[in-house]
Amino acid sequence: MTQQVLLAVGVGTMLLGITVLSLLTKKWIGSSGDYILAGREVSASLLACGVLAFGFATDISVLFAIFAIVYGFFPAMSMGIVYVAWIVYGLILVKMVRNVGTSTITEWYEMRFDYPTRAAISISQLFGVIFIISAGSLGAAAILNGYAGWPIVPTVILLLAVVGLVVLFGGLWGVTISNIVLTVYGLVIFPAVLVYLMVFVGGFDWLVANVPADAHGFSFPGGWDFSSLGETSYITWGVMWFVALVYGTTYYWTRAGSARSDKVARDGYVIAGILGLLLMTIVMPLLAMYAFALAPEAYVVAGGEVPPEGAYGVLATSIPLALGVLIPIGFVAASISTYTTDVIASAALVLRDFYQRFVAPEADPEELLMPSRVISVLVIVVAFIFTLILDVQGLVELFLTMLGISSVIILIDMHWKVMTSRSAFLAAVAGILGVLGWTFSGLAASTGIHQVWIALGLTVGIGVLGGLVTSNKYYAEDGWEVVPSSEAVERADDVELADEQLEILESIATGGTRFADFLDTLRLPSNEVNDFVEELDRARYIHRKGMRSHDFYDFELTERGKRALVDAQVVDTDEAFTEFQVNEEMESVIRIVNDEPGIIVDDISNRMSKPNSDVVPIIQRLLQLEYIDGSGWIRQKHQLTAAGEAALEELESGSRSAEQQVEGANE
Repeated sequence: MTQQVLLAVGVGTMLLGITVLSLLTKKWIGSSGDYILAGREVSASLLACGVLAFGFATDISVLFAIFAIVYGFFPAMSMGIVYVAWIVYGLILVKMVRNVGTSTITEWYEMRFDYPTRAAISISQLFGVIFIISAGSLGAAAILNGYAGWPIVPTVILLLAVVGLVVLFGGLWGVTISNIVLTVYGLVIFPAVLVYLMVFVGGFDWLVANVPADAHGFSFPGGWDFSSLGETSYITWGVMWFVALVYGTTYYWTRAGSARSDKVARDGYVIAGILGLLLMTIVMPLLAMYAFALAPEAYVVAGGEVPPEGAYGVLATSIPLALGVLIPIGFVAASISTYTTDVIASAALVLRDFYQRFVAPEADPEELLMPSRVISVLVIVVAFIFTLILDVQGLVELFLTMLGISSVIILIDMHWKVMTSRSAFLAAVAGILGVLGWTFSGLAASTGIHQVWIALGLTVGIGVLGGLVTSNKYYAEDGWEVVPSSEAVERADDVELADEQLEILESIATGGTRFADFLDTLRLPSNEVNDFVEELDRARYIHRKGMRSHDFYDFELTERGKRALVDAQVVDTDEAFTEFQVNEEMESVIRIVNDEPGIIVDDISNRMSKPNSDVVPIIQRLLQLEYIDGSGWIRQKHQLTAAGEAALEELESGSRSAEQQVEGANE
């Protein structure tokens, strides 16, 4: 079988398999929540697959090759800091993301600051994600072109068409299921190729001896330094990979929200980070070095015609056909896995930040499903246009730098509420304009200062200094007691509570203490819910558990809040505030799970005659309270925990007591 035929069959089989998986998961989607967040059912192993797939994507892989060949092994290996950032994200940021509960990171910006800030960040995020979709598709097409001569533009169209099919039919469920196949494939194939090379071509000594003597090879620190702020600096790339890429990205925010619990989300990121450190950090740079050593004369740096980003294609032609063809197939598969997720994230940005605000503000999740799909297709079209305008490396650097603007604002705000609505907006706009101006004016090249430093400098400087001289929200003022004393509660003015505010108080009383729970309860935009929450906080009906990180989005009732529930007859007496307090819907789910252990959310919804979008929040709260537990690799199967059984027994006891009282009254 010829190289072309084998490649076509392999790629075709992989793409067909991905498409079939997406079609099979279509039946799991009943709302935009299922479409964007996979019904919040994703397990730790599936989440790890989705995150790790990013490491196999062609934009990352191409940079591994460029860095290894042009600058040496150690600059390429330094990209492993990405995987450290994943671990840190799981251990530190995931809890806050899930307490906030918004589907996209930009919703948080409006909740914390205002809509202009959200819009500015949304635009930067949207174009950043589109840049990386374009870069990855172009990179995958370039590898196929270098390996088998496939024309780049038609290949890009084919790849993006498959991405469109996965997104259109499967949403994040389709992406998540395809991640299983694609990530396992990558974790097996690339290490297998490295083992083959070390056994049948030559070990490490052979590799060192055959890398051209005038190349940086395995010397340390290679072609990079630790003192400059340019594009050949370990410090610059460390900041871009560790800070800019991860913490302010909708991609990771949405992934964290799709997990079935906080622990699952944390474990998924930690597992992905550990696997990335153990495999990707070593395997990909070594494969690039083998590609260089096997045919050094082929590359532009040695007088040839192949650019460094074509290294893995050259490597694939230098080993037996049956093994070599698996390399481009692997890159195609991993790219589709990653960029389908990026399309979903982009669609969520447009849907929630613009469409739902200006076109369909009253639409429910089921009605937003079709617009989600249409927006996804439009994102793919725009991404294709950018593949015709910019090259891979330029797209990747713009992507990373744009995301850095959002990342630094979030990291500062987690620990210091210094930025105001005005200063955050001005910081975001200045960062965006600074990046574009510094890049396209040529100042980055002429000064030797990378645009990421301009972005971060402007964002931090204007955000912090502007925040110090402009008015901030009440909770950032001097003298504000986060956890109020009894005197502070009594001094606060009474307010007439809206129905929505009573629902928030009831949510807290029944274990839904996080801002995410309020969003699920009220089904209103996050900024409107935040207005209700802040009024309750100022009037001392509730208080935040702290000012930092996840505690800022977790709440408790004050005595005034408890009295308000009793006065409004939402609960009967103060004795209602017990560890077993649940509302009627929570009780219904507990009883259903008790009757049918192992039941999935679709069947619970059918039993309750409610859509999944109404039932998932109830399940999430019961999981948070540890009344039920979930298991299952793909779909979550529910069962009662010991705490759930105790709660059910308490409910049964209460029912029996009520019946006895009625019988006594009748007698």
